[in-house]
Amino acid sequence: MNPLILIRGGGDLASGVALRLHRVGFPVVILELDKPLAVRRTVCFSEAVYEGAQTVEGVTARPGLGRPTPGHVGGGRNSRAD
Repeated sequence: MNPLILIRGGGDLASGVALRLHRVGFPVVILELDKPLAVRRTVCFSEAVYEGAQTVEGVTARPGLGRPTPGHVGGGRNSRAD
């Protein structure tokens, strides 16, 4: 069983790391601010905070465990990347 990976921030570099770890089988959780500071938002999982979901290279992230935000979709312990 792979350990849960916790990444602070969902900017472009962190999203690349999260994507790679997810693809090799690690469960990944990304912590993000209510108003992310990411600049390259189209390639960042942090965009899920605004849009409710964000897909990067075929992997979709959705807000999950935190308090609901205006774009919050899903939630609870079963939310995860597809």
